Amino acid sequence: MRKYELLSVIKPNIDSEEYDKLVSKIDETIAQLGGKVLSVDKTGRKKLAYDLKDFRDGYFSVHTFELEP
Repeated sequence: MRKYELLSVIKPNIDSEEYDKLVSKIDETIAQLGGKVLSVDKTGRKKLAYDLKDFRDGYFSVHTFELEP
């Protein structure tokens, strides 16, 4: 198995409960593909370096996992 790191930026117009659900959904998808989640770092809401689709900030999460290529 190879080790991967996934950085996700999620729209800021959702509440923290929906953010947790989306992070859990990413974990479930990795598990369904036969992978193993090693760590999840939910860094929360941060300002972006530049606007993306009229958003100035977003929720960040970093998943470290193992998965077959």
